[in-house]
Amino acid sequence: MNTLTKLLLAFVIFLSGCGKSPQKVNDEKIEEYQTYYDIVNKTQKFKDSSENFNIALEMSQIPDGTYRYAIVVDEAKIAMYDVVMIAVENNTPYDDADKMMPSLGIFEDSCSLIPGQVNASQGYAKGLAMSGECSEDGVDLEILVQYKNAKRTKETREFFSYHLNTEGYEYKKAEKE
Repeated sequence: MNTLTKLLLAFVIFLSGCGKSPQKVNDEKIEEYQTYYDIVNKTQKFKDSSENFNIALEMSQIPDGTYRYAIVVDEAKIAMYDVVMIAVENNTPYDDADKMMPSLGIFEDSCSLIPGQVNASQGYAKGLAMSGECSEDGVDLEILVQYKNAKRTKETREFFSYHLNTEGYEYKKAEKE
């Protein structure tokens, strides 16, 4: 079992509640996380922006000398239900990752972005954010934002690629083998 799988297992055990057996929930969530991770790594086409929502990134140095970054999705222009997000740093293959990559909507309850509606009890957020840490001032991020329509019959995936540092971020055309 690689280090990432062990970290994921510990994280999912922490988040597990009642219902299904903890091992079954753990296995399902880890498998789902890995599936999304692999989808991002296999993607060849990325965009710099979306016509359906705003995406912004920011990085800052923290006191221990490492860097923390945030990815924010907000200002939805359409109804986006059951949003799932994941970011992969520096095109790192799943089996080579030594840490868990930022994700949202996989290990926790899903949220939705509905224009003009905010209701936390119903899972309608104004915006969604996920964050990660890295050791250098600069990271390449490949990001998936997935959501469903109001009837939950159509799923949309949008992929983004950016280079981010403390000065800002810019679209990075992904060059994969």
